[in-house]
Amino acid sequence: MLAQPDERHDNSAMTYEIELKLRFAPEHAIALQQALDVRATRGGHSTLNNTYFDTEQGDLSRQACALRIRQNGESSFEQTLKTRGSNQGGLSVRHEWNWPLDHHQLDTTLLASDVVRAHWPDGVCADSLLPLFSTNFARQRWVWQRGPSQVEVVLDRGLIQGGGTEVPLCELELELLQGDPADIWWMAETLGAEVPLWMSDISKAERGYRLLGMGRDWRQRGNLFACDADPALLPTQLNESLEWIKRALEALLWEPPRSADLAIDFAAQLLAFFELARQEPALQQYLPAGTLVDSALALTYACLVQTGCDEQSSCFEQAEAEINQWREQPSLAGALLQLGHGLWQWQPSGVSSPEAVSSLSRYLLSRSVNAPSRGADWSPSQLVALMLLARDNGSLTSANRAEIARLAHELLGLQLYQVALGSDSRAMAVQQHSRRLSGLVAQWMH
Repeated sequence: MLAQPDERHDNSAMTYEIELKLRFAPEHAIALQQALDVRATRGGHSTLNNTYFDTEQGDLSRQACALRIRQNGESSFEQTLKTRGSNQGGLSVRHEWNWPLDHHQLDTTLLASDVVRAHWPDGVCADSLLPLFSTNFARQRWVWQRGPSQVEVVLDRGLIQGGGTEVPLCELELELLQGDPADIWWMAETLGAEVPLWMSDISKAERGYRLLGMGRDWRQRGNLFACDADPALLPTQLNESLEWIKRALEALLWEPPRSADLAIDFAAQLLAFFELARQEPALQQYLPAGTLVDSALALTYACLVQTGCDEQSSCFEQAEAEINQWREQPSLAGALLQLGHGLWQWQPSGVSSPEAVSSLSRYLLSRSVNAPSRGADWSPSQLVALMLLARDNGSLTSANRAEIARLAHELLGLQLYQVALGSDSRAMAVQQHSRRLSGLVAQWMH
């Protein structure tokens, strides 16, 4: 149970936080500050020390909540609670409460009002909360005005510390103070044309939990291969898939050691996203497919080469250099921003038409069923199409659906390995998988 509210504090004021979080390389900090100085009004500079609280098992984190005390200066303290929100194309909206404190000590009475209780995670006892990790960083603030819209821009650089270790922190946040959320996207894309800015859903709190080995298993979410083509679910499916894509891309670009399985799944997930999104006419104008898919496949190849090489070898170093080059390309980061912006713009219009979504199976099937039996003739998008169809088409038996999905996924991985390594070492496996897959597809159609 939560403690009873303390009448000394008014803890009934709830706000909505609407923000876009972006990650950038430390060497771009000066250029980013200069770009902001000519467009926005520079505000204050501060050093912020934050302590995050949770149960020993991380119960708040598992329910997408964060509770912290922030110290700004010698004697300024603030307790903040953020609860589960929603995400549309990368723009997050969540509930937030902020309370001033006299000391750096958690006040559980502030969590006991009716409005806070309505959003507090079930089964979490406030008495079991304890400090787990800290984030300490320097913050520079700007206010950017565009018409009636006013956006606070903050640049944070510092460290996240917990469990006896630490990781660097370098990110930009744009938070709407008033006006139209669309202006956040415009500002991000304007800055992104000069400095590579990567959308990131990973909060400072989540990075801290990762240090403690308590991060959530995001790889199980947003899997289009396990979704039915339901028009009512399309916005949710695409938002979850985009979140997965952003997290996978961030891991591949920034967080070695890299995983071959993650590289393959990233390419497949992105292709599947586009195959599904193209069936919604209103989305097509927002999809930078060529830029994203081509560069994503090239990045995947580099990651696969690296995972197959010894760390001391020249091929490992060359692949690492290529990955770093992709991280420095504003065009790739900008294409991801454009995709998030487009998905966000599409949300208010409602869900897609049933005719558009129901045509997915027919469209993908027409592209896949006539594929020749040779493995090299199965394109990555056709293989992804088969994975979708194996889940979506009710005429297949459960065994055949599972086998088609498995073979298509493995064949995609084999193809990517071949291209990445420039070798025919897996040619026999490709042929065997292709013949088996083509046979199953032929049975399916006849």
